[in-house]
Amino acid sequence: MAKNYILMFLCFVLALIGKNHFWPNTTETASTNTKPVKQNNSEMKEEVAAEYSDGLQEVHVYNKNTGDGVVVYRKKHQIERRTRNIKFVQKSNTRDFDSPKEYDNFAQREAQQKKRIEDVIKADVRKEQRERQKQKNLKYKNRKK
Repeated sequence: MAKNYILMFLCFVLALIGKNHFWPNTTETASTNTKPVKQNNSEMKEEVAAEYSDGLQEVHVYNKNTGDGVVVYRKKHQIERRTRNIKFVQKSNTRDFDSPKEYDNFAQREAQQKKRIEDVIKADVRKEQRERQKQKNLKYKNRKK
């Protein structure tokens, strides 16, 4: 019995040594920060290398003088949304729209849609209440007989 425990302990120690020797920890060598530090906007250049169907973009960001850089993966719609918000904030106080009139139309549509949803929910609640009342009435009638 003691032989089995000693044998298991030795196998465990050998496995740890072998793992660290043959398969070193790769997370230490990988860079966790994918965003480059921008020193000067004129030196840094961004170039879209590839666009994928799910909206993911492969962007190469590098220094024009030295050629050093990194590959960054971004979602295209997030970049567009961020630039769009910046543009509209400069134009007016409405967040995602070109004009206040467009924002008012959107707000009106949202209010109408919210009211429709509330009406449907109220109708469902009323229907459930009617069903419960019918069940109670049937139980009462059956009990009287």
